Amino acid sequence: YLAAIHASADVAEEIMRLAARMRASGSKGDVEAVLEVDIAYHRAVLRAGGNELFASFDTVVAEILRGRTHAGLMPKFPHPDALQWHFDVADAIGNGDPERAHAAMTKMMDRAFTEMEDAWEGQPRLKTY
Repeated sequence: YLAAIHASADVAEEIMRLAARMRASGSKGDVEAVLEVDIAYHRAVLRAGGNELFASFDTVVAEILRGRTHAGLMPKFPHPDALQWHFDVADAIGNGDPERAHAAMTKMMDRAFTEMEDAWEGQPRLKTY
């Protein structure tokens, strides 16, 4: 949301480039490359919002993505919808459309929670979004 309001054109272009690199790596089944680009993508989005607190969450997001990948919870080939939602967020940021950026990011988060549901089976947790 904030990135679509505050991101410069250069930052928005970089986020779009990262989405493209993620798609290219995903089409090759290069899980480690997808992971590193995904981390860079989310770091760029968090920083683009201009909020220092949110930007500092980049390390937490990176650890979550690494944990999911190294625990075998990420597919070898990313789901096409997930890749498209990364593009949708990037496009919304580039077009200054915070509502569309929020909607696409929410789709990503919902899918991540759904994919991890089995891993969380029987574990105490709060659904906070």
